Amino acid sequence: MNADLKRERETGRRNFDVERLTHMLDGGSAEATRRRRQLQAMIERDPTGVFDNSDNMYLHRTERHVRALAKHVRLIELCRKVGIGSEPEANGDVVQSPDFPTLIHALADDLPTALHWVMFVPNIQSLCDEEQQSLLLPLCRDWRMIGCYAQTELGHGSNVRALETTATFLPERKGGMKGGSFVIHSPTITSAKFWPGTLGRTANHAMVIARLIDGDGVDRGIHNFLVPLRSMKDHTLLPGVTTGDIGPKIGYPVMDNGFAMFDKVVIPRRNMAMRFASVDSNGKYEKKAVSDAVSKIAYITMMQVRILECFYKAIVVRVRNELVPPLAKVLVTRELDQWLSLAIHSSFSLMIDHLFSFFGFFLGPRLYLQRSGKESGHCLYHCNPILGDSTPRIRRQWLQQERITDFGLQATTASALSITRCILLFLLYRQEGS
Repeated sequence: MNADLKRERETGRRNFDVERLTHMLDGGSAEATRRRRQLQAMIERDPTGVFDNSDNMYLHRTERHVRALAKHVRLIELCRKVGIGSEPEANGDVVQSPDFPTLIHALADDLPTALHWVMFVPNIQSLCDEEQQSLLLPLCRDWRMIGCYAQTELGHGSNVRALETTATFLPERKGGMKGGSFVIHSPTITSAKFWPGTLGRTANHAMVIARLIDGDGVDRGIHNFLVPLRSMKDHTLLPGVTTGDIGPKIGYPVMDNGFAMFDKVVIPRRNMAMRFASVDSNGKYEKKAVSDAVSKIAYITMMQVRILECFYKAIVVRVRNELVPPLAKVLVTRELDQWLSLAIHSSFSLMIDHLFSFFGFFLGPRLYLQRSGKESGHCLYHCNPILGDSTPRIRRQWLQQERITDFGLQATTASALSITRCILLFLLYRQEGS
Protein backbone atom coordinates (compact mmCIF):
# COMPACT_ATOMS: atom_id res chain seq x y z
CA MET A 1 0.00 0.00 0.00
CA ASN A 2 1.13 3.54 -0.70
CA ALA A 3 2.90 4.91 2.37
CA ASP A 4 1.01 8.20 2.40
CA LEU A 5 -2.32 6.44 2.08
CA LYS A 6 -1.43 3.98 4.82
CA ARG A 7 -0.40 6.80 7.19
CA GLU A 8 -3.61 8.73 6.50
CA ARG A 9 -5.75 5.67 7.19
CA GLU A 10 -3.97 4.86 10.43
CA THR A 11 -4.15 8.40 11.83
CA GLY A 12 -7.59 8.95 10.39
CA ARG A 13 -9.12 6.13 12.41
CA ARG A 14 -8.12 7.94 15.57
CA ASN A 15 -8.61 11.60 14.69
CA PHE A 16 -10.79 11.94 11.61
CA ASP A 17 -14.52 11.20 11.62
CA VAL A 18 -15.01 10.18 8.00
CA GLU A 19 -18.71 9.47 8.40
CA ARG A 20 -19.29 12.90 9.92
CA LEU A 21 -17.68 14.57 6.92
CA THR A 22 -19.66 12.29 4.59
CA HIS A 23 -22.95 13.33 6.17
CA MET A 24 -22.00 16.99 5.80
CA LEU A 25 -21.18 16.64 2.11
CA ASP A 26 -24.39 14.69 1.52
CA GLY A 27 -26.58 17.41 2.97
CA GLY A 28 -26.05 17.27 6.70
CA SER A 29 -27.72 14.08 7.91
CA ALA A 30 -27.27 10.33 8.08
CA GLU A 31 -30.55 9.92 6.20
CA ALA A 32 -29.21 11.97 3.29
CA THR A 33 -26.15 9.70 3.14
CA ARG A 34 -28.33 6.58 3.25
CA ARG A 35 -30.46 7.88 0.38
CA ARG A 36 -27.42 8.81 -1.69
CA ARG A 37 -25.94 5.34 -1.25
CA GLN A 38 -29.27 3.75 -2.13
CA LEU A 39 -29.45 5.71 -5.39
CA GLN A 40 -25.86 4.91 -6.27
CA ALA A 41 -26.52 1.22 -5.70
CA MET A 42 -29.47 1.39 -8.10
CA ILE A 43 -27.06 2.45 -10.85
CA GLU A 44 -24.19 0.14 -9.90
CA ARG A 45 -26.36 -2.97 -9.65
CA ASP A 46 -28.53 -2.40 -12.71
CA PRO A 47 -28.84 -5.82 -14.41
CA THR A 48 -28.72 -4.42 -17.98
CA GLY A 49 -25.05 -3.46 -17.63
CA VAL A 50 -25.63 -0.32 -19.68
CA PHE A 51 -24.05 1.87 -17.00
CA ASP A 52 -20.72 0.03 -17.16
CA ASN A 53 -17.91 2.48 -17.93
CA SER A 54 -15.01 0.02 -18.02
CA ASP A 55 -14.54 0.18 -21.80
CA ASN A 56 -15.29 3.88 -22.32
CA MET A 57 -11.71 4.73 -23.30
CA TYR A 58 -11.72 2.04 -25.98
CA LEU A 59 -14.88 3.16 -27.74
CA HIS A 60 -15.06 5.33 -30.84
CA ARG A 61 -16.61 8.73 -30.18
CA THR A 62 -19.77 7.78 -32.09
CA GLU A 63 -20.06 4.63 -30.00
CA ARG A 64 -19.64 6.68 -26.82
CA HIS A 65 -22.50 8.93 -27.94
CA VAL A 66 -24.80 5.98 -28.68
CA ARG A 67 -23.88 4.33 -25.36
CA ALA A 68 -24.58 7.56 -23.49
CA LEU A 69 -28.01 7.84 -25.11
CA ALA A 70 -28.73 4.28 -23.98
CA LYS A 71 -27.73 5.30 -20.46
CA HIS A 72 -30.13 8.23 -20.62
CA VAL A 73 -33.03 6.01 -21.73
CA ARG A 74 -32.33 3.43 -19.02
CA LEU A 75 -31.94 6.15 -16.36
CA ILE A 76 -35.35 7.62 -17.17
CA GLU A 77 -36.87 4.11 -17.12
CA LEU A 78 -35.45 3.43 -13.66
CA CYS A 79 -36.57 6.79 -12.32
CA ARG A 80 -40.14 6.26 -13.45
CA LYS A 81 -40.12 2.70 -12.14
CA VAL A 82 -39.21 3.72 -8.57
CA GLY A 83 -41.23 6.95 -8.52
CA ILE A 84 -38.45 9.50 -8.93
CA GLY A 85 -40.16 12.55 -10.40
CA SER A 86 -43.44 11.91 -8.61
CA GLU A 87 -42.49 14.20 -5.71
CA PRO A 88 -44.71 17.27 -5.33
CA GLU A 89 -41.88 19.65 -6.20
CA ALA A 90 -41.01 17.66 -9.34
CA ASN A 91 -44.50 17.85 -10.83
CA GLY A 92 -43.99 14.65 -12.81
CA ASP A 93 -40.66 15.73 -14.28
CA VAL A 94 -37.80 13.36 -13.48
CA VAL A 95 -35.07 15.97 -13.83
CA GLN A 96 -36.71 18.22 -11.24
CA SER A 97 -36.58 15.52 -8.57
CA PRO A 98 -34.20 16.20 -5.65
CA ASP A 99 -32.75 12.74 -6.31
CA PHE A 100 -31.87 13.38 -9.95
CA PRO A 101 -28.51 15.18 -9.39
CA THR A 102 -27.35 12.26 -7.23
CA LEU A 103 -28.21 9.79 -9.98
CA ILE A 104 -26.36 11.88 -12.55
CA HIS A 105 -23.26 11.86 -10.33
CA ALA A 106 -23.60 8.11 -9.87
CA LEU A 107 -23.38 7.55 -13.63
CA ALA A 108 -19.76 8.76 -13.58
CA ASP A 109 -20.24 9.68 -17.23
CA ASP A 110 -21.73 12.53 -19.22
CA LEU A 111 -25.03 12.48 -21.08
CA PRO A 112 -25.56 14.21 -24.47
CA THR A 113 -29.05 15.19 -23.29
CA ALA A 114 -27.75 17.25 -20.35
CA LEU A 115 -28.20 20.66 -21.96
CA HIS A 116 -31.88 19.86 -22.48
CA TRP A 117 -32.53 20.35 -18.76
CA VAL A 118 -29.58 22.62 -18.00
CA MET A 119 -30.25 25.27 -20.67
CA PHE A 120 -33.20 24.51 -22.96
CA VAL A 121 -35.97 23.92 -20.41
CA PRO A 122 -34.85 26.78 -18.12
CA ASN A 123 -34.93 29.07 -21.15
CA ILE A 124 -38.55 28.15 -21.82
CA GLN A 125 -39.48 28.65 -18.18
CA SER A 126 -37.86 32.05 -17.95
CA LEU A 127 -38.64 33.58 -21.35
CA CYS A 128 -41.87 32.00 -22.63
CA ASP A 129 -45.30 33.17 -21.48
CA GLU A 130 -47.65 30.94 -19.52
CA GLU A 131 -49.57 29.73 -22.59
CA GLN A 132 -46.35 28.75 -24.34
CA GLN A 133 -45.05 26.98 -21.24
CA SER A 134 -48.26 24.97 -20.87
CA LEU A 135 -47.76 23.67 -24.41
CA LEU A 136 -44.00 23.11 -24.44
CA LEU A 137 -43.07 21.89 -20.97
CA PRO A 138 -45.14 18.67 -21.11
CA LEU A 139 -43.35 17.80 -24.38
CA CYS A 140 -40.00 18.41 -22.70
CA ARG A 141 -41.00 16.43 -19.61
CA ASP A 142 -41.96 13.40 -21.73
CA TRP A 143 -38.79 13.72 -23.88
CA ARG A 144 -40.79 14.10 -27.08
CA MET A 145 -39.14 17.49 -27.48
CA ILE A 146 -35.38 17.42 -26.86
CA GLY A 147 -33.78 20.81 -27.14
CA CYS A 148 -30.54 22.74 -27.19
CA TYR A 149 -29.58 26.38 -26.78
CA ALA A 150 -28.19 27.86 -30.03
CA GLN A 151 -26.57 31.21 -29.37
CA THR A 152 -22.88 31.10 -30.31
CA GLU A 153 -21.99 31.73 -33.95
CA LEU A 154 -18.92 30.84 -35.97
CA GLY A 155 -17.85 34.44 -36.46
CA HIS A 156 -18.91 35.88 -33.13
CA GLY A 157 -18.79 33.30 -30.34
CA SER A 158 -20.80 34.68 -27.44
CA ASN A 159 -20.60 38.30 -28.63
CA VAL A 160 -24.38 38.72 -28.47
CA ARG A 161 -24.43 42.18 -30.02
CA ALA A 162 -22.70 40.91 -33.18
CA LEU A 163 -24.94 37.88 -33.85
CA GLU A 164 -26.13 37.76 -37.48
CA THR A 165 -28.88 35.12 -37.61
CA THR A 166 -32.17 36.85 -38.44
CA ALA A 167 -35.82 36.18 -37.65
CA THR A 168 -37.89 38.24 -40.07
CA PHE A 169 -41.64 38.63 -39.61
CA LEU A 170 -43.71 37.27 -42.51
CA PRO A 171 -47.41 38.25 -42.49
CA GLU A 172 -50.11 35.78 -43.43
CA ARG A 173 -51.10 37.85 -46.48
CA LYS A 174 -47.58 37.44 -47.92
CA GLY A 175 -47.39 33.69 -47.54
CA GLY A 176 -46.90 33.29 -43.82
CA MET A 177 -48.76 30.84 -41.63
CA LYS A 178 -52.09 31.74 -40.09
CA GLY A 179 -51.47 34.57 -37.65
CA GLY A 180 -48.07 35.32 -39.16
CA SER A 181 -44.65 33.65 -39.16
CA PHE A 182 -40.96 34.27 -38.70
CA VAL A 183 -38.34 33.35 -41.27
CA ILE A 184 -35.15 32.12 -39.61
CA HIS A 185 -32.16 32.69 -41.86
CA SER A 186 -28.36 32.45 -41.74
CA PRO A 187 -27.23 35.20 -44.15
CA THR A 188 -23.48 34.48 -44.03
CA ILE A 189 -21.08 31.67 -43.20
CA THR A 190 -20.07 33.56 -40.05
CA SER A 191 -23.69 33.48 -38.89
CA ALA A 192 -23.64 29.68 -38.65
CA LYS A 193 -24.50 28.50 -35.14
CA PHE A 194 -21.39 26.74 -33.92
CA TRP A 195 -20.54 24.75 -30.78
CA PRO A 196 -23.97 24.40 -29.04
CA GLY A 197 -24.09 21.09 -27.16
CA THR A 198 -26.79 18.54 -28.04
CA LEU A 199 -27.22 20.23 -31.45
CA GLY A 200 -25.10 17.90 -33.59
CA ARG A 201 -27.18 14.71 -33.34
CA THR A 202 -29.44 14.62 -30.32
CA ALA A 203 -31.80 17.62 -30.33
CA ASN A 204 -34.95 17.90 -32.40
CA HIS A 205 -35.51 21.56 -31.44
CA ALA A 206 -33.26 24.53 -30.76
CA MET A 207 -33.86 27.77 -28.94
CA VAL A 208 -32.20 29.99 -31.51
CA ILE A 209 -30.96 33.45 -30.56
CA ALA A 210 -31.58 35.71 -33.56
CA ARG A 211 -32.13 39.34 -34.53
CA LEU A 212 -35.83 40.12 -34.73
CA ILE A 213 -36.93 42.09 -37.82
CA ASP A 214 -40.50 43.25 -37.25
CA GLY A 215 -43.30 43.96 -39.73
CA ASP A 216 -41.92 47.45 -40.39
CA GLY A 217 -38.46 46.12 -41.18
CA VAL A 218 -36.99 47.43 -37.94
CA ASP A 219 -34.21 45.44 -36.26
CA ARG A 220 -35.40 44.92 -32.68
CA GLY A 221 -32.24 43.19 -31.46
CA ILE A 222 -31.79 39.66 -30.20
CA HIS A 223 -34.73 37.50 -29.17
CA ASN A 224 -35.32 33.79 -28.61
CA PHE A 225 -37.05 31.61 -31.20
CA LEU A 226 -38.00 27.94 -30.95
CA VAL A 227 -36.90 26.31 -34.21
CA PRO A 228 -37.67 22.66 -35.11
CA LEU A 229 -34.55 20.89 -36.37
CA ARG A 230 -35.59 17.30 -36.84
CA SER A 231 -38.83 15.38 -37.11
CA MET A 232 -40.32 14.35 -33.77
CA LYS A 233 -41.40 11.10 -35.45
CA ASP A 234 -38.26 9.77 -37.15
CA HIS A 235 -35.57 12.35 -36.27
CA THR A 236 -34.88 13.27 -39.92
CA LEU A 237 -33.66 16.80 -40.66
CA LEU A 238 -36.38 19.26 -41.62
CA PRO A 239 -36.33 21.35 -44.83
CA GLY A 240 -34.00 24.34 -44.74
CA VAL A 241 -32.00 23.08 -41.77
CA THR A 242 -28.37 22.06 -42.16
CA THR A 243 -26.79 20.74 -38.99
CA GLY A 244 -24.26 18.22 -37.77
CA ASP A 245 -21.54 17.37 -35.29
CA ILE A 246 -18.41 19.57 -35.24
CA GLY A 247 -16.21 16.53 -34.60
CA PRO A 248 -13.82 15.31 -31.87
CA LYS A 249 -12.74 17.61 -29.04
CA ILE A 250 -10.12 17.33 -26.32
CA GLY A 251 -12.79 16.67 -23.69
CA TYR A 252 -16.51 16.01 -23.25
CA PRO A 253 -16.50 13.23 -25.89
CA VAL A 254 -20.13 12.16 -25.49
CA MET A 255 -21.51 15.66 -26.09
CA ASP A 256 -22.44 16.30 -29.71
CA ASN A 257 -21.45 19.93 -29.98
CA GLY A 258 -22.76 20.95 -33.36
CA PHE A 259 -23.25 23.54 -36.08
CA ALA A 260 -26.42 24.71 -37.80
CA MET A 261 -27.40 26.96 -40.68
CA PHE A 262 -30.93 27.98 -41.61
CA ASP A 263 -32.07 28.63 -45.16
CA LYS A 264 -35.27 30.67 -44.77
CA VAL A 265 -36.88 28.28 -42.30
CA VAL A 266 -40.47 29.35 -41.59
CA ILE A 267 -41.78 28.95 -38.04
CA PRO A 268 -45.07 30.01 -36.40
CA ARG A 269 -45.19 33.54 -34.94
CA ARG A 270 -45.85 32.11 -31.48
CA ASN A 271 -42.53 30.24 -31.61
CA MET A 272 -40.97 33.50 -30.46
CA ALA A 273 -40.49 33.55 -26.69
CA MET A 274 -43.06 36.19 -25.72
CA ARG A 275 -42.85 36.70 -22.01
CA PHE A 276 -41.14 40.09 -22.13
CA ALA A 277 -41.77 41.14 -25.75
CA SER A 278 -44.23 40.15 -28.46
CA VAL A 279 -45.10 40.60 -32.12
CA ASP A 280 -48.76 40.57 -33.11
CA SER A 281 -50.31 39.11 -36.27
CA ASN A 282 -49.68 42.40 -38.11
CA GLY A 283 -45.99 42.44 -37.26
CA LYS A 284 -46.22 45.15 -34.61
CA TYR A 285 -43.53 44.79 -31.96
CA GLU A 286 -44.33 45.47 -28.34
CA LYS A 287 -41.91 45.37 -25.43
CA LYS A 288 -43.53 44.77 -22.07
CA ALA A 289 -42.83 47.17 -19.24
CA VAL A 290 -40.04 45.69 -17.11
CA SER A 291 -37.00 47.06 -15.31
CA ASP A 292 -33.74 47.66 -17.16
CA ALA A 293 -32.17 44.71 -15.34
CA VAL A 294 -34.94 42.31 -16.39
CA SER A 295 -34.56 43.46 -20.00
CA LYS A 296 -31.17 41.68 -20.05
CA ILE A 297 -32.76 38.30 -19.29
CA ALA A 298 -32.90 37.43 -23.00
CA TYR A 299 -29.38 36.00 -22.67
CA ILE A 300 -29.44 34.91 -19.01
CA THR A 301 -29.25 31.22 -20.03
CA MET A 302 -25.71 31.51 -21.32
CA MET A 303 -24.67 33.93 -18.58
CA GLN A 304 -25.44 31.46 -15.80
CA VAL A 305 -23.40 28.73 -17.49
CA ARG A 306 -20.45 31.07 -18.04
CA ILE A 307 -20.56 32.11 -14.38
CA LEU A 308 -20.44 28.46 -13.35
CA GLU A 309 -17.39 27.84 -15.55
CA CYS A 310 -15.56 30.84 -14.10
CA PHE A 311 -16.27 29.79 -10.54
CA TYR A 312 -14.70 26.38 -11.06
CA LYS A 313 -11.39 28.17 -11.55
CA ALA A 314 -12.05 30.84 -8.96
CA ILE A 315 -12.74 28.30 -6.22
CA VAL A 316 -9.25 26.83 -6.47
CA VAL A 317 -7.55 30.24 -6.44
CA ARG A 318 -9.71 31.56 -3.61
CA VAL A 319 -9.31 28.57 -1.31
CA ARG A 320 -5.52 28.51 -1.67
CA ASN A 321 -5.26 32.26 -1.10
CA GLU A 322 -7.43 31.99 2.01
CA LEU A 323 -5.64 29.01 3.51
CA VAL A 324 -1.97 29.58 2.83
CA PRO A 325 -1.33 33.16 4.16
CA PRO A 326 -2.63 32.48 7.72
CA LEU A 327 -0.46 29.38 7.83
CA ALA A 328 2.62 31.03 6.34
CA LYS A 329 4.69 30.16 9.41
CA VAL A 330 3.70 26.52 9.20
CA LEU A 331 6.11 24.30 7.39
CA VAL A 332 4.51 23.50 4.02
CA THR A 333 4.75 19.75 4.10
CA ARG A 334 3.16 17.03 2.07
CA GLU A 335 0.52 16.73 4.78
CA LEU A 336 -0.45 20.40 4.42
CA ASP A 337 -0.71 20.03 0.65
CA GLN A 338 -3.04 17.08 1.17
CA TRP A 339 -5.23 19.19 3.44
CA LEU A 340 -5.35 21.96 0.86
CA SER A 341 -6.52 19.42 -1.70
CA LEU A 342 -9.22 18.26 0.70
CA ALA A 343 -10.41 21.83 1.25
CA ILE A 344 -10.58 22.49 -2.48
CA HIS A 345 -12.49 19.25 -3.06
CA SER A 346 -14.87 20.19 -0.26
CA SER A 347 -15.42 23.60 -1.85
CA PHE A 348 -16.46 21.96 -5.09
CA SER A 349 -18.79 19.59 -3.29
CA LEU A 350 -20.41 22.32 -1.22
CA MET A 351 -20.77 24.89 -3.95
CA ILE A 352 -21.80 22.75 -6.93
CA ASP A 353 -25.10 22.05 -5.19
CA HIS A 354 -25.82 25.77 -5.07
CA LEU A 355 -24.24 27.44 -8.08
CA PHE A 356 -27.06 26.80 -10.52
CA SER A 357 -29.59 27.99 -7.98
CA PHE A 358 -27.65 31.05 -6.90
CA PHE A 359 -26.60 32.24 -10.30
CA GLY A 360 -29.51 30.94 -12.31
CA PHE A 361 -32.42 33.22 -12.92
CA PHE A 362 -34.52 30.63 -11.15
CA LEU A 363 -33.46 31.48 -7.61
CA GLY A 364 -35.33 34.77 -7.79
CA PRO A 365 -38.76 33.48 -6.78
CA ARG A 366 -37.34 31.73 -3.72
CA LEU A 367 -35.58 34.90 -2.60
CA TYR A 368 -38.83 36.78 -3.10
CA LEU A 369 -40.75 34.30 -0.96
CA GLN A 370 -38.16 34.38 1.82
CA ARG A 371 -37.96 38.16 1.87
CA SER A 372 -41.73 38.51 1.88
CA GLY A 373 -42.01 36.07 4.79
CA LYS A 374 -43.96 33.50 2.79
CA GLU A 375 -41.34 30.79 3.05
CA SER A 376 -38.73 29.99 5.63
CA GLY A 377 -35.16 29.58 4.49
CA HIS A 378 -33.77 26.08 4.17
CA CYS A 379 -31.04 24.23 2.30
CA LEU A 380 -31.33 25.07 -1.38
CA TYR A 381 -30.04 21.65 -2.32
CA HIS A 382 -33.36 20.15 -1.31
CA CYS A 383 -35.15 22.52 -3.65
CA ASN A 384 -34.75 21.94 -7.36
CA PRO A 385 -30.99 22.63 -7.71
CA ILE A 386 -31.32 23.66 -11.35
CA LEU A 387 -34.69 25.26 -11.77
CA GLY A 388 -35.84 26.38 -8.34
CA ASP A 389 -39.50 27.30 -8.05
CA SER A 390 -41.15 27.69 -11.42
CA THR A 391 -44.55 29.04 -10.39
CA PRO A 392 -45.34 31.73 -12.99
CA ARG A 393 -47.17 33.92 -10.45
CA ILE A 394 -44.24 33.92 -8.04
CA ARG A 395 -41.82 34.62 -10.87
CA ARG A 396 -43.91 37.53 -12.06
CA GLN A 397 -44.04 39.06 -8.58
CA TRP A 398 -40.30 38.69 -8.20
CA LEU A 399 -39.58 40.25 -11.57
CA GLN A 400 -41.69 43.23 -10.62
CA GLN A 401 -40.03 43.82 -7.25
CA GLU A 402 -36.48 42.51 -7.39
CA ARG A 403 -33.40 43.33 -9.43
CA ILE A 404 -30.90 40.96 -10.98
CA THR A 405 -28.09 42.48 -8.92
CA ASP A 406 -29.88 41.52 -5.70
CA PHE A 407 -29.45 37.80 -6.19
CA GLY A 408 -25.94 38.41 -7.54
CA LEU A 409 -25.09 39.86 -4.11
CA GLN A 410 -26.77 36.92 -2.40
CA ALA A 411 -24.70 34.57 -4.57
CA THR A 412 -21.42 36.25 -3.69
CA THR A 413 -22.23 36.10 0.02
CA ALA A 414 -23.22 32.44 -0.14
CA SER A 415 -20.06 31.56 -2.06
CA ALA A 416 -17.89 33.26 0.56
CA LEU A 417 -19.72 31.37 3.31
CA SER A 418 -19.19 28.05 1.55
CA ILE A 419 -15.47 28.67 1.23
CA THR A 420 -15.27 29.82 4.85
CA ARG A 421 -16.87 26.54 5.91
CA CYS A 422 -14.12 24.68 4.08
CA ILE A 423 -11.44 26.74 5.79
CA LEU A 424 -12.97 26.11 9.20
CA LEU A 425 -13.28 22.43 8.39
CA PHE A 426 -9.60 22.34 7.48
CA LEU A 427 -8.50 24.07 10.68
CA LEU A 428 -10.83 22.00 12.87
CA TYR A 429 -9.62 18.62 11.69
CA ARG A 430 -6.00 19.69 11.57
CA GLN A 431 -6.26 20.79 15.20
CA GLU A 432 -7.94 17.52 16.20
CA GLY A 433 -5.25 15.56 14.41
CA SER A 434 -2.32 17.39 16.04
